[in-house]
Amino acid sequence: MDNNLQQIAFLIPILGIFVILEGIIQLKDNKSYNYKESFSNISAGLIPVLTGIFLKSITLLPYIYIYNNYRIFEFKETNFLLNNIILFCLIDFLHYCQHRLDHNINILWAAHIVHHQSNTYNFTTGFRFSFLTFAFLFFLYLPLAFFGFSPEKFAIIYFVIIPAYMFFTHTELIGKLGWLEYIFVTPSSHRVHHSADIKKINKNYGATLIIWDRLFNTFLKEPSKGIKNYGLIISHTDPCPLRSNISYYKLLFKAIKNTRGIINKVRLIFSSPKTLYNSTNYELKIELPKKNKNYNKAEIIYIFKNTLILTLIFTLFLWHTNKLDKIEIIACTLYFILASINVGRFFIEEKNTIWREFFINIYFSMLGYYFINEFYSTTFLLGLSFVILLQIVLVIHYYTLKEDVNFG
Repeated sequence: MDNNLQQIAFLIPILGIFVILEGIIQLKDNKSYNYKESFSNISAGLIPVLTGIFLKSITLLPYIYIYNNYRIFEFKETNFLLNNIILFCLIDFLHYCQHRLDHNINILWAAHIVHHQSNTYNFTTGFRFSFLTFAFLFFLYLPLAFFGFSPEKFAIIYFVIIPAYMFFTHTELIGKLGWLEYIFVTPSSHRVHHSADIKKINKNYGATLIIWDRLFNTFLKEPSKGIKNYGLIISHTDPCPLRSNISYYKLLFKAIKNTRGIINKVRLIFSSPKTLYNSTNYELKIELPKKNKNYNKAEIIYIFKNTLILTLIFTLFLWHTNKLDKIEIIACTLYFILASINVGRFFIEEKNTIWREFFINIYFSMLGYYFINEFYSTTFLLGLSFVILLQIVLVIHYYTLKEDVNFG
C-alpha cells in the first residue's frame, strides 16, 4: 500500500504545474485570482494526507482480511481490462453513495465540510478534503472484497485515480463539454456542487461518472450564466488549516451539549446538517476569522516561498515514507502540521507569526541534519542549506520592505 504514497508524490508536481498555469491564464484574461485562498487550500490539503498515512492501513485491514479469507470469486488476468472497468464503476458508485451520506449526516459533514470551505473555485480547491470520511464509511466498500477485487487495485483507484480526476473538475477555465456532460463529471457539473446558492446545494455528488446523479435524481445542470458564489451558505472558513478541519466538530459538539436527552443527542449526530442549523435548542454562533489585512511584498514572497518549499518537502516525504520508521514519520508529520498551520496564520492578523515560522524552520533543520546522518545524502544537505539561507534572507527582507499591497 506504500506504493500509493509514491504515486501521490509523483502526481503532486504535475498537479502543481496545472495550478500555476491556471493562475497565469486567469491573470492574462484580467480575471481575479485569490492567492490567499489558494495558498490556504494547499496548506489545508496537507493535514488530510498526513492523517491518511496513519489511518489508511488501519481502515483497510477489514478489506484485506475479507479478501484473503472470504472472497467468492477469482478474477483471471486474461480479463484484466474488463475486471478493472467493472471495479472502477463499482467504486465510483459507492463513492457517490459515500458523498451523498457526507452531505446529509452531521458527523460525516463535519469531516467533508473542509472541501467546501473555499469561496473561490480553482484547482487548489481540489486539495481540500478529509480522509476521515473514508475512515467513517470504509464498510461501504467491503462487499468489493467479498467479490474478490484485490486491495491493491481498490487502493490505486480510490486513493489515486479518482482524486486525480476530481482535481481537474475544480476550475472555471473549462466550459461545458458537449456529450461528455451526460456521462462524466465535468468542471461544469461540479461547479454546481460547490455553489453557495441554497437552490443548488446537495446536487451532483458524482466523482467521475455523472450517470449516478442522473439515475437517482440528484443532477442539476449549470445555468447559462454560470455560478456566482461558491463555498458555504453559512461560513466556517478559517485560513488556519487545523481550525478549518475542526470548525464544524466544535459547532456539533456545542449543539449536542445544549440538546437534552441521550436519544436526541444521538439523533443530532446522525441527522442532517439542516437540523443543526435550524435547531431550536441551539443558537448558532459562527466565529469568523479576523478581517483580512493588506500584505507587503515581502510577506507575499514569504508565503509563496513557504507554500512552495513545504509542498516540495512534503512530496519527498511521501516518496520516502516506506523507508522511515514510525518515530521518524511522527516527527516529520509534526513539522508539516506546524508549518501548514503557520502558513494559514499569515492570512489573519496574529502576532509573532514570523517568529513561530523561524522556530519551525529550526525544527526542520534538526530533522534535516538527522536524516543526513541517517542516509548520508549530499544533495539533501545542499537543499537544506539553501532552505535555511533563504529563510534568513526572507526574515531580513520581511522587516525591511514595507510597501503594502492588496493580497485578495
